[in-house]
Amino acid sequence: MSSSSSAIPAGATGGRREAEALAQKHSNVYMEWCGSFCSSIPWEETLRRVAPRQIVFGTDGMVHDIAWELARLLSLDASDETFEADLGRETCAAF
Repeated sequence: MSSSSSAIPAGATGGRREAEALAQKHSNVYMEWCGSFCSSIPWEETLRRVAPRQIVFGTDGMVHDIAWELARLLSLDASDETFEADLGRETCAAF
């Protein structure tokens, strides 16, 4: 993630839709997975709307139970490529 990029917490339902719209419009906007329990929108739906590379994991992990969030992420019906993008390249680039 470059210094001109933004990470948006993707929690509450209204905030999730707003974050999705911004990520769709701007390739340098990233959504943070942690706090995933704050919205009624299934993450599979968000992953259909937003490029998996724009969803990062763990950048705010100090305020959430990282094990619970990781289990929630890995329980999604998603491809290995999706998980690689979420947990791999983009998240590592954020640190």
